[in-house]
Amino acid sequence: MNILAEIAGRTKLRVAEEKARLPLSEVKRRAEAAAKEPFAFERALKGGDISFICEVKRASPSKGLIAADFPYLDIARDYQAAGAAAVSCLTEPYWFKGEDRYLSEIAAEISIPVLRKDFVVNEYMVCAARALGASAVLLICALLDDAQLLPGDGEKAAHHGRGAALQI
Repeated sequence: MNILAEIAGRTKLRVAEEKARLPLSEVKRRAEAAAKEPFAFERALKGGDISFICEVKRASPSKGLIAADFPYLDIARDYQAAGAAAVSCLTEPYWFKGEDRYLSEIAAEISIPVLRKDFVVNEYMVCAARALGASAVLLICALLDDAQLLPGDGEKAAHHGRGAALQI
């Protein structure tokens, strides 16, 4: 099994646990309540000649722990001050040591759009991203089949006024 399949399998288990605690209907309600400016992510990337999406990441499978002391809010503020168009926040907890609270706190702290970077496997995660304050989600094509992508999670992301970045 390759690392992507392993991470996706673990993510499916994590989402099943989250669904047991908080049903999709409640996540959708929270997503609607958290509605921000529609398509802010896309507009931010169209803002100039070149746009940067800067990443907030605590660890990775290849590098291990990058920052034991992880001042994620300071990092996000510094990216914004340096002119980033958007911030990408990793929320995958096992290999990248991300947390949903990183995303929600960053989104509340900075004025530029925040992308949820995780291994999105279904609609639940798309809706949860909005509920956490994300302006966009990363969709990894290798994890999703055509039915999930078109029509699917990309359209669901658009329905919630949030963009989707595709990784091919």
